[in-house]
Amino acid sequence: MRMTRVIVGVGTAALVAGTGWAVQLGALAVPHVVVTGRAGVRETSVNTPTTTISAELLEKVPTGRQFDQIIATLPDPRAVKPGVMPNDWRLEQTGKDVRLWGPPTDRVRFRLDLNGNFAKDYTGKQITLQSSYQGTRDEPLKITIDLWPKVEVTPNLEGILTLPPRAAPGQPILIGVAPGYRDGTWRFSTNSGSTPLLPIEDLKNVEIMKSAPTSLYGFSNTDGYARMLTRTAPRPFITEFPMMGSFTRVQYIDPWGESIVDGPVSILPTTPSAGTRWLESASLLTFVGQAACVSGRFPTFDDAYGLLLDGKIELQPWSVSSTTVMLGIPENTAAGPHTISVPGGSSSVTVGVLTVEGSLDQNKLWRGESTTMRLRVVGTDKQFPLAVLNRSPGVITIDGGVRQVVTTPGGADNAVTRSVTGIQRGNFSIVYSVNAPGCGG
Repeated sequence: MRMTRVIVGVGTAALVAGTGWAVQLGALAVPHVVVTGRAGVRETSVNTPTTTISAELLEKVPTGRQFDQIIATLPDPRAVKPGVMPNDWRLEQTGKDVRLWGPPTDRVRFRLDLNGNFAKDYTGKQITLQSSYQGTRDEPLKITIDLWPKVEVTPNLEGILTLPPRAAPGQPILIGVAPGYRDGTWRFSTNSGSTPLLPIEDLKNVEIMKSAPTSLYGFSNTDGYARMLTRTAPRPFITEFPMMGSFTRVQYIDPWGESIVDGPVSILPTTPSAGTRWLESASLLTFVGQAACVSGRFPTFDDAYGLLLDGKIELQPWSVSSTTVMLGIPENTAAGPHTISVPGGSSSVTVGVLTVEGSLDQNKLWRGESTTMRLRVVGTDKQFPLAVLNRSPGVITIDGGVRQVVTTPGGADNAVTRSVTGIQRGNFSIVYSVNAPGCGG
């Protein structure tokens, strides 16, 4: 699910978290086993210098066999300690071999910590992971350890979460979560505590439901919940808007226990809607590949689904409350005014759709040089406030800061330029969005 428009440059795989997947077909005594894995190393210095080695192993077999043990053979015998492991798993080390074991699971993510700065000693080296279940061992899987970027906690939610601008107290709401941020743990801070942001399907998990808000427990036993599970994936996540006050901050902890997102949240409390589905107003402008905000009456989550673009294309809700819905605008939508309507035409709203033409010299960035980034807004000849966010400040810098608002000059060539400088070779992303609050009206 894409939440915002992004310019992406692809650099060397060794500098990108998530690369380095290896695949092993076949296993000892168990046919048709498919094992995939990845591993990365990074340095942190929150308190004392620490090097972390993170790895993930996923196994699929026709019979659904799981893992209950992993033997990791490291490049050297330095002592490690457990950072993150599956619940109730244990660890022991003998020289280069680290044995992890515990209750059966179909996916293993673990992080091993070393005191000191040793990332350069592990980058590009091989780690061997051998999985097993009930004594049956798979073929060893050799994976090259990639250098993952240092953790940089971001307070900027653009391109990560899609939030409804308003919500009714004490009611469930849906919130869009971008790829790359769906496997860890989300939690909203409130005036009086905190509440989790959960994948819809997790409401079937009894252990998770023990800490879920009361309204979600009730929702998980309704026909509406069953229908939500049939919606097109990836589905939005679900939480409850506070009965008193509002959300204050949101935090995301990735699967390896690293805090990646920690920033302020603004969703205004509003009166619950009642009556039949009705569209009142919409965002004046939005970009293709982003969400248009539509306000009105959406008493149930079902009311957010089935809305049509120009009477033909069904739009997918990225976030939903009883008074607002954020609808993803397809990438191939032409710039210009478009209509969003209820099937049958009982109500409709108009939204202006924009596109951006972007250009920069990626080769200069890889050489550590400066180049000019040009962003041309197509769909309006008026001056336009464009929010620009550098999502990878460790790889590039943009003149004007990590997050900035630039105003286009208007006219036929409605473009702005900024100087961009490469810091190191690697993937980078630049997110742009409409810097205009509200939902029309």
